[in-house]
Amino acid sequence: MSLLRLFKVSCLFILISCNKPIVREPEFTGTRNISLGKLGLKSSELDMELGFYNPNRFGLTLERFDLDVYMNGDHLGKARDIRATEIPGTDTFHVPVRMEVGMKTILSQGLNLGMNREADIRIKGTARLSKGKNAAISWQVPVDYKTRYRIK
Repeated sequence: MSLLRLFKVSCLFILISCNKPIVREPEFTGTRNISLGKLGLKSSELDMELGFYNPNRFGLTLERFDLDVYMNGDHLGKARDIRATEIPGTDTFHVPVRMEVGMKTILSQGLNLGMNREADIRIKGTARLSKGKNAAISWQVPVDYKTRYRIK
């Protein structure tokens, strides 16, 4: 085998081995532990946990995210992560979230919920995931979840 051919095969092997894994987007399963963090006249903070299912066979780390939350088409607020979250492979996980919401929107949507008992919730933005020690492989994935929320 010539040296040039060996070099080409080595380069091909390196390129193939450095490819990022195909990652399927986690599936939204719901919310839990919703509580009022800070109450203000103009805005308040809601703390909650967002539930997801990871369909991938391998674990990941959710480093950070930037999400906008909508209720019945109105922008409810921005959600930010509280800490990095380890995501197990083929399992459910919950992400602690702090969301700043405008009181005007909360009041108008609260009246809506009181009459309808249902709301369309949409969570849209981006998340940064990593895999491996010291974030050896990381990438940004789009997030766009829609669900119908019912008050019991």
